[in-house]
Amino acid sequence: MSVRAAVTRASLAATVQPVLWRYPVPVQRRVLESTGLAVPVPRDAEVHQVRLGDRRAERVSVPGVDESRAVLHLHGGAWMTMSPRTHRPMAAHLSRAAGCPVFVLDQRLAPEHPYPADVDDATAAFDALRVPTALTGDSAGGACALLTAQRLRDRARDGRGDRQPTALGLVSPATDFTMRLARAYTGPDAVLSPQWMRQGRDAYLGTLDPRTVSPLHQELAGLPPTVVHWVSDERLAPESQALVDALVAAGVEAEGVRLPGLWHDVHLFAGLVPEGTAAVAALGAWLRARA
Repeated sequence: MSVRAAVTRASLAATVQPVLWRYPVPVQRRVLESTGLAVPVPRDAEVHQVRLGDRRAERVSVPGVDESRAVLHLHGGAWMTMSPRTHRPMAAHLSRAAGCPVFVLDQRLAPEHPYPADVDDATAAFDALRVPTALTGDSAGGACALLTAQRLRDRARDGRGDRQPTALGLVSPATDFTMRLARAYTGPDAVLSPQWMRQGRDAYLGTLDPRTVSPLHQELAGLPPTVVHWVSDERLAPESQALVDALVAAGVEAEGVRLPGLWHDVHLFAGLVPEGTAAVAALGAWLRARA
């Protein structure tokens, strides 16, 4: 682990993991929006405000990208927090590696807008991008990406749509809303506390049965090629591994990438932490190969 990564991990473990969940959601949002400013955006990145469907989004690109295809990214934040702004650095590095524009959607958040508001927004945004589009998401956004891909697959089967993502790229996705797999994890986690995960899940699902909504427990056959990144030392590691195993069993082209000794969603630190930069570069190269 690089020195910069070690320092960043220690800082996160001392602040985000034990503290964030104790604050009301509006305070969580302000804190995470402000900390997003600590990660630099590449100087050559271009950021434009656009609309996809009925929602605001950011189009992030670097010079020389292929405009004939796109990536639609769904941001994480425990279903309650974060935005395109917090994911701007990651999106810029992903654009460079994937070789196309990255659109980061400002999907609706819980508790004001519980499930399926985010999936509705993601579906409308995907429909608005009339070019071959890969679908990506991190953490809770990874769950939204997977649920959206399942909806698009079902819609195509029913003859109500003719487009599906060219590929899925998931970063430490939440896949088992029962939290059974997360509770079984006993290692260290510098970011995710069980309390914050439970708070976000409950805000997102309300009175719905977690198992009936969990993307891991829905049909996986017929999904596009999928890569899943996760970190060995994080609470969602068992869910990521279980997803890859289930995808392969369902006949989906799926690959798991396990990053040792880092922290949940290290990809957000691309440009600041070398390991995060390398992880996003690998994700983008994988997507580019399947364009």
